Amino acid sequence: MSEYRLLAHLWTGKDGVRRRRGDVFTPPDSEVQRLLKAGAIVSADPNVAVSEPVSDGKPGRPRQTAPVAEWRKYAVESGKFNADEAEELTKAELIEILS
Repeated sequence: MSEYRLLAHLWTGKDGVRRRRGDVFTPPDSEVQRLLKAGAIVSADPNVAVSEPVSDGKPGRPRQTAPVAEWRKYAVESGKFNADEAEELTKAELIEILS
């Protein structure tokens, strides 16, 4: 079992112990892969190289609360609409179509 550093703000284990960002701990083996995949933990071993996430080059989906201008930009960058088409749609329509 290895030690990991918590990157998430807060994590409560099945044992009920709360851990905060930066804490070093040994999570249960059953949770390690899930937490790693979610980006919630990294190895605390300084000899383990941590790779940067690889971008696929596609634009990231805006948050629901993002301004309509961001949603229009995303619609155009995704290739689903040209600028004029995106301009005619409301934020709610863009979210529904692009989600």
